[in-house]
Amino acid sequence: MRNIRNAELHVFPNCGHWAVQERQAYFERVVLEFRTRETDSQEEIR
Repeated sequence: MRNIRNAELHVFPNCGHWAVQERQAYFERVVLEFRTRETDSQEEIR
């Protein structure tokens, strides 16, 4: 992950192999927050 710019790791507690189904609300919140966050690369484009 150190080589991937803006990468993040999220651990979903008490979850097996399918976080999108087992912890749907938490998964969606994490994804939406990540997708809507301003990043350095987005700011460089402007």
